[in-house]
Amino acid sequence: MGPLVSVIISVYDVSTYLRKCLDSVCKQTLKEIEIILINDASPDPLDEEICLEYAAKDSRIVYIKHEVNKKLGIARNTGIKIAKGNYIGFVDPDDYIELNMYEVMYQKAVSSQADIVVCGFRRTDVNGEILEVRRYDEEKRLVGPGLEKHYYWFDMIEPPLKIAGWACCKIYDKKFLLENDIRFGESMNTMEDRIFAIKSFFYATKIVLMKEVFYHYVKRKESTTNTILEKHILDMGKSFEDVRQFFKEKDLFKQYQNPYNSLVDAQSFELHALIHLQNVDSLEKESMYTSLRKVMAQCMDISGLANIDNDTFFKTVFGKRWISGWTVYAKNLETEIHHLKIEKAELEKAIEIEKNKRIIRKIYLALPLLIRKIIKKIFLLIKEQLNRDVSNNNLDQIPPLTSRN
Repeated sequence: MGPLVSVIISVYDVSTYLRKCLDSVCKQTLKEIEIILINDASPDPLDEEICLEYAAKDSRIVYIKHEVNKKLGIARNTGIKIAKGNYIGFVDPDDYIELNMYEVMYQKAVSSQADIVVCGFRRTDVNGEILEVRRYDEEKRLVGPGLEKHYYWFDMIEPPLKIAGWACCKIYDKKFLLENDIRFGESMNTMEDRIFAIKSFFYATKIVLMKEVFYHYVKRKESTTNTILEKHILDMGKSFEDVRQFFKEKDLFKQYQNPYNSLVDAQSFELHALIHLQNVDSLEKESMYTSLRKVMAQCMDISGLANIDNDTFFKTVFGKRWISGWTVYAKNLETEIHHLKIEKAELEKAIEIEKNKRIIRKIYLALPLLIRKIIKKIFLLIKEQLNRDVSNNNLDQIPPLTSRN
């Protein structure tokens, strides 16, 4: 029997975190998995050393090395092309997963015949401090056309179900991906998953959301998503051009233009805020702001936007969103606090159960010793009684054994 799930991991400059990631994947309770490691020409020689070490120990690992860096989108698409599993999952090499993640998600995918199964995730820093928990309070099944409206960024203010576009906290029916030609963007360094998310949500006829939190997303300072460079702003433009082209090919761009503009607006707002937080000089910041205005103008067909100064741009374009954005942020915090309280209660319950188990285990382990002590005590009492009888000459009172002839 072939693998049930193919897990695709693109490796690039992550040796510090890679072992923890691979341990969590290799030790999955679902044994029928294929692990595809794609070394995307990593500059860190330890990455290859670790990959080869694990491949030598685990025959389920397929190791591929790119001689030149082809970017994350191409690396993942390579994995999709060669995957043998019925379902496909993705794990970033600096993250890790719960050991039963793929067993539970695979069983749910098969029983529900879903195109996509989504689990909750926990975002932490490298020290393990929880930054965000995203989970679903109960299992939900989304069925029918129009599921793309549930994509998180399609409505920044009140996303219907806040389903993140990241591929890593999901598994996908491989046949579903291939039949609908769903692939990652290949011309960008970041945001390659936007077109993948849009197309997968667009074509899906059934998505199952699980309440379990299986995926651990580790936010590190040096990650590509945490540092804003001008190339990332250009990548935003490329990713939106892919989305625009997709809807135009479907003759649906007019229908989706408002949510598309909302998507561009939301991403631009986020990048604008991140640029503001960058520790660079004012000239470099202004260059980034100018690039962002140009890209936003191209994406939304707004003439003149690139020529206005940053203060005017912020006030006219983002003024209302700044206020509403903080309102949403406050609401999201309330939701995350609620989820953390649930996790705390579950953890306290699990600790109590574990305490009870340990007490029972101690009693169980102590029983043989306790029984031996009781038997020894009984023999000592009998011995003491016999000694007293002997000393009191009471043995004559003991009736002799008689024959039964």
